[in-house]
Amino acid sequence: MEPDLKKQLGVRIRKVRRAADLKQEGLAEKLSTSQAVISNVENGVSMIDAPDLPKWARALGKPIMYFYENLFEN
Repeated sequence: MEPDLKKQLGVRIRKVRRAADLKQEGLAEKLSTSQAVISNVENGVSMIDAPDLPKWARALGKPIMYFYENLFEN
């Protein structure tokens, strides 16, 4: 995935997490991962693996497609 797309996805995840009043640590706990993983995804350093995306979507209360809508337009 292009770096810009990683960053855009990370921004979207951060926005939803904050709207849910979750700290990175809280989301990490829901996902059984570390706060560093959440930070890396939100900052566009890492990408969510496709098999893990449904788990992230459930944890954030959004459909999977929410994270990709309009992401490839420009």
